[in-house]
Amino acid sequence: MGNPYSTTMASYDMPLLQRKNKKTYLGVGGFIYSDKASDSHFGTTSGNLLLAAIVPADEQNTLSAGFQAGFVQRSADISNRRKRKIIRQIGFECADAL
Repeated sequence: MGNPYSTTMASYDMPLLQRKNKKTYLGVGGFIYSDKASDSHFGTTSGNLLLAAIVPADEQNTLSAGFQAGFVQRSADISNRRKRKIIRQIGFECADAL
């Protein structure tokens, strides 16, 4: 089976421009995520930045809207695949394309 999954994630968020006695403010945040699987290192890496506005609708309710922008990258290292190892063990030479 090889090596198990390895996952790392970090996130942060905070209010911004929040003043005393004012209920309208901005929220900012972000997160990063990395996941690698097995010996083939099939992986996903992503990062996002977030921005939200929070405004009071009345005494007990608030209205918020936000925007999120980010990226996702997928990758793999196929040089260490098990198929290549098995083919060599049974006596066949595998091409570099495998």
